[in-house]
Amino acid sequence: NWTGNGSTDNGTDNGTGGNQTVTPVGDDTDGDGVLDSLDRCANGKSGWKSNATTDVDADGCRDVDEDGDDDGDGILDSADKCAAGLTGWLSTSVRDNDGDGCEDSQEDDDDDNDGVSDSLDAFPFNALLSVDCNGNGEADDDPDCDENMFITAVYFLVGDDPFGQDILNTIGVSIAILGLIVGIMRFLKRRRSGGGRRDDDEFDPADFKLTSMSTDSQTSSPYDED
Repeated sequence: NWTGNGSTDNGTDNGTGGNQTVTPVGDDTDGDGVLDSLDRCANGKSGWKSNATTDVDADGCRDVDEDGDDDGDGILDSADKCAAGLTGWLSTSVRDNDGDGCEDSQEDDDDDNDGVSDSLDAFPFNALLSVDCNGNGEADDDPDCDENMFITAVYFLVGDDPFGQDILNTIGVSIAILGLIVGIMRFLKRRRSGGGRRDDDEFDPADFKLTSMSTDSQTSSPYDED
């Protein structure tokens, strides 16, 4: 037995008993339910119990006023997007690519924190890249794929890199598809205007007819007599 006071009794009565004789808490000085050997705040606040609500990582430090890293992942709560998240792991470049305190495989749906969800991000671990229009594993210069819209369509229709080489560039494919579109439009226009009639400026031998000199009485001949 011992006599409690403010300096020697940090247990459940916090020394308020004056000369009251109490039984020491033993290996749990602050009486929070976490043994001193495991308690990071062994001499911390008393009058509470460590549980999943008050002490997420069960480190013996009360989350609301003692613990600056509630889930014990190494990222302070002020910078931790998952402050009360998974426990039992430490934030590293392997498990927490962007260092936001959210474990990549289970908590984080944007591992590089570039604003693009991992499910839509072609490069989920690179904050500077997110778009791969043609699916060749290389980033595209235009983040919106505007300049690659034609090559993207071709790849989508016939498969990734159909020619087995990368010489199929944006300009070439754009011109080819544009020409195809123009051709289709001209064909449809002709169909609407006359069932596939030829352009007026095209020469057709059938349109050339020999005419004979008229023998009509109204037409004079150079051999007519005066």
